[in-house]
Amino acid sequence: MLELGFDGALMSGSGSCVFGMTNDEEILHKGYEYFKESYYFVRTTKLLSHQD
Repeated sequence: MLELGFDGALMSGSGSCVFGMTNDEEILHKGYEYFKESYYFVRTTKLLSHQD
C-alpha cells in the first residue's frame, strides 16, 4: 500500500486484516482497484470525526 502512495498501512495483530490510510481519493480508488483483483473482501470507508 505504501508503494501505491497510502500515508500508512497496518496489519491487525493476528494478520487477518490489513488496512491503509490516505486522504487522497485518487490513491484510495487506485488501491481499491488494485486489491479487488486479487482478494475477496476489499472495501473502502471513511473515518468519522468526533464532534463534542
